[in-house]
Amino acid sequence: LTINTFIIQSHPTQAGAVIVDMLIENQAPFRQPYPKIKLRFDNLQGELVAQRIFSPQEYISRQSPQNSPAPKNIASGRQVHISFNLVDPGLSAANYLVELSN
Repeated sequence: LTINTFIIQSHPTQAGAVIVDMLIENQAPFRQPYPKIKLRFDNLQGELVAQRIFSPQEYISRQSPQNSPAPKNIASGRQVHISFNLVDPGLSAANYLVELSN
């Protein structure tokens, strides 16, 4: 799985929150499970400001229409859009790192 697009922006209506938008692509020749998403924010000195790991259950439930089963896998060659809100890590968060894992 690869991240093709990753954007963090201020939430337009929720003070103290940001919106995370990303496109994940399954480039493997087989279906793969949705990954855990780890976000880490550091200050200019490389020190940790905030970190959170999102399980697939946390972010998929926000993507799926109510009363429909959440998808478990990403099909081969398919891109999926993932979007969720996050508490703003603050002005000292100058750098970020995003990782996908099982």
